[in-house]
Amino acid sequence: LLRLYSSLDDIDRAHARQIEQIDSLIASSETNIIDLQSQREALQRRAASAERAGRDVDARILNELVEVDNESLRLQRLILNKEEEKLQVDADYARQRERLEQLLADD
Repeated sequence: LLRLYSSLDDIDRAHARQIEQIDSLIASSETNIIDLQSQREALQRRAASAERAGRDVDARILNELVEVDNESLRLQRLILNKEEEKLQVDADYARQRERLEQLLADD
């Protein structure tokens, strides 16, 4: 541990960097979900327009709706996993920080 971190500030910076990376991925996923919602709304408008005109909804539109929904669900699961990962990272760094504090006090 002393080879990795020479001070508590070092470990705090490493912790902050790791959390920042996870937060960045979460933010990117949230932006993608918003884009997918817009895409879904456009597809629904096209489907509704076809139905109002008395036509069957094109199978491609229906397939795209399924794909958009699946991707949105995948991103939501990813966000949940990353939130759990943040909790684990916090716990890991708290343990390491406590141990580093002890090691530095012994020197």
